[in-house]
Amino acid sequence: MREQFPWFFDPTEEELQRLWNEATFSFDANVLLNLYRVDRETTQDYFKIFHELDDRIFLPHEAANQFFQNRRGVIQTEQKSFSEEEKVKERKVFQYLKTELFRDDDVTFINVSPLSFVPHNPKMAGIHFHSLHVPSPTETQPVHHS
Repeated sequence: MREQFPWFFDPTEEELQRLWNEATFSFDANVLLNLYRVDRETTQDYFKIFHELDDRIFLPHEAANQFFQNRRGVIQTEQKSFSEEEKVKERKVFQYLKTELFRDDDVTFINVSPLSFVPHNPKMAGIHFHSLHVPSPTETQPVHHS
């Protein structure tokens, strides 16, 4: 029965080992397109696997065709997604700062530890969120000399 319907039975350890050592691996377009959707470390892991499989990789013509047809769209989607994510983070930072600045008490320093999620952003270069001094009303009044 196992010989007539092998797909209904789990492979033995021996069969699995033989498959990993000898099988040809075929990838569809989404596996390749995922290289644009994952972080750099994961992409490097993919390439390590591809290198290990070496000549046991088969890329069907249709998979290559779909990859090239969809590649630009995936790249654009990922760039837009990244840009939107950065905008959301910036809005959170400025909303937090605005809330802290307009508190009713006399605030001199703002706790910036909640801003630890802020990634490096070239637009915010030179701003270091260790502590933020907010001048008191007396510090902001012009001094008149007579």
